[in-house]
Amino acid sequence: MDAFFASVEQLDNSQLIGKPTVVTSHINSPTIIAASYEAKRLGYQVGMRYVANNGVYRCAARPERYLNVSTRIMQALIELCPEIEIFSVDEAFMDFTSYQKIYKDIDQLVVSIQSTLIDTIDLPFSIGIGTNRTIAKLASSENKPKGVCIIQPGHEEKFVYNKPIQSLCGIGKNITQFLNKQGVFLCQDMKKIPISFLSDKYGQNGRHIWRMAHGIDERPIIRSKDNRAYPKQMSNSKVVPPQDQKQLEKIRLYLHFICWRITQRMRAKQLFTKEFTVIVYGYHQAYKISYIHPYPTHSYTTLKMVYTALLKKIKWPNQIRKVIVNTGYIFQTQQKDLFDEEVDTSEHTVDQINSRFGANTIQTAAHLESNLKIYVIPFKGENI
Repeated sequence: MDAFFASVEQLDNSQLIGKPTVVTSHINSPTIIAASYEAKRLGYQVGMRYVANNGVYRCAARPERYLNVSTRIMQALIELCPEIEIFSVDEAFMDFTSYQKIYKDIDQLVVSIQSTLIDTIDLPFSIGIGTNRTIAKLASSENKPKGVCIIQPGHEEKFVYNKPIQSLCGIGKNITQFLNKQGVFLCQDMKKIPISFLSDKYGQNGRHIWRMAHGIDERPIIRSKDNRAYPKQMSNSKVVPPQDQKQLEKIRLYLHFICWRITQRMRAKQLFTKEFTVIVYGYHQAYKISYIHPYPTHSYTTLKMVYTALLKKIKWPNQIRKVIVNTGYIFQTQQKDLFDEEVDTSEHTVDQINSRFGANTIQTAAHLESNLKIYVIPFKGENI
């Protein structure tokens, strides 16, 4: 879907149609989480701070509404092709391999997908068609908005040749910076380094990155367990009260609390993460540090050990106004090595007791010391 959140706002309010529209997580939030194409043409982008402008309309996010619209869209696509992996709230992969006899050519397939979406809801969307996930995803962004891009078999490597390396799915800022240092800025530059170089650095993920840059992606479509979208990342933040902004021990307690909330949400949905990031904001600078775990986990104990070590590497600002904990590489299953430690079952027990008798029935020492309450946040498949 194209500019999904902003497009839903325009759909529900006819006065916004054709006008620059941005969405923030709530009415007092300055950070833009979605922008219509009219707003993007004026320079507004996701992640920017919103600056009041008489010609730009601002909406507070409505997660429930977006989820309802997403569910309608995904159900319609499932009826068209059950071999579907719901990648996010506004994105899905579909495998039509076994449906080739139904459609006489690719153009007929495109018309079928377009008709299904148009009959479901009046929102803009783009379609990318290719022989694998990487090609299809890149193709879907090629002619946005309301575009169609078809990459014929045998043209995969030529198609990705001039694409920026960071345009590949799963390559974030840290990996991009590492590859840039090796002289890799475009996919074609990946020919400069052997696959073993990335394998030594990032393991299986490194081999996958190298293959994607050559237009190769052998990952199958994995049908979602319950045909719903799962997040690409999850995060929690805490604005530090003025009286605590210079007390590092208090800051650490806030981080303990935030980490528990994230892992609690993940355990509730049986989700796991490999990437863990801590961001500390001062008044004039911010510090960010990330870590990639060897295997997916949702254990608070494990992540606490990780970020405790990470925090020793941060140059703390004199005054800290906000802390954020972010997890990426979200998985629905946990694939661990045979001899890796087990997830702490006591955490699941605490979750069950709190779920049954109240969110604050059992708290960790960090929660009690920080004088914060634990509130269960409904998670609807989109990190907002």
